[in-house]
Amino acid sequence: MVCKNQNCKADFCWVCLGSWEPHGSSWYNCNRYDEEEAKAARNAQERSRSALQRYLFYCNRYMNHMQSLKFEHKLYASVKEKMEEMQQHNMSWIEVI
Repeated sequence: MVCKNQNCKADFCWVCLGSWEPHGSSWYNCNRYDEEEAKAARNAQERSRSALQRYLFYCNRYMNHMQSLKFEHKLYASVKEKMEEMQQHNMSWIEVI
């Protein structure tokens, strides 16, 4: 295709919208299936998926630890309150532990 702008008149491929010059004599090469390019895309996708799986693995562990820490703080506050209550009923600190 040719740009209709009088100042431009650039030739470009209507399939890929790229410049026509790299197409050379192999017209519509951009419209052919390239096995090597597809293989590279699959490999890149697999590496990406693997990286995402690794990230999610460690993210889930981290979130589990954070949730556990929240529960631990609640438990600590509850136990501390009960220990102080027991000490007020004539029990020593050592007996409460």
